[in-house]
Amino acid sequence: MPTLDEVLALIPGGDVVSQAMRESALAKSLIPDSSGHLPGEQGYTPTHDAFYAALTLLGVVRAQPAVTTASSESTSISATTPDWPSLEAWLRSQSVICRSQDALTVIPITYDDYITRAYMGGESYRGYDADYS
Repeated sequence: MPTLDEVLALIPGGDVVSQAMRESALAKSLIPDSSGHLPGEQGYTPTHDAFYAALTLLGVVRAQPAVTTASSESTSISATTPDWPSLEAWLRSQSVICRSQDALTVIPITYDDYITRAYMGGESYRGYDADYS
């Protein structure tokens, strides 16, 4: 997988991203390492999804002007914007995190599937007790 610097080099204006911004984006893009260890587990080797990190920085890059030509006397300048929707679609297609959104969702678990309710009638206690099954 490429590094964040390699991905940003492909993006027009990617050089405006500061080192602190890059480190913050990388901290948000940790993925399981090649051995299957998750971030925070013992033996985990820091592994990043550089495409996802680049996506988190795309807003900063998009805000920058893109000058394409200037006259020899610098009296006129023309600028065009890059094809941002295509670039964003490409980054999403390369990102492990974006392609795995089904694996990163909350799975609803119903109470009745995992809790056994037992009536606890008696002199000093009346009601139900719930234990994990």
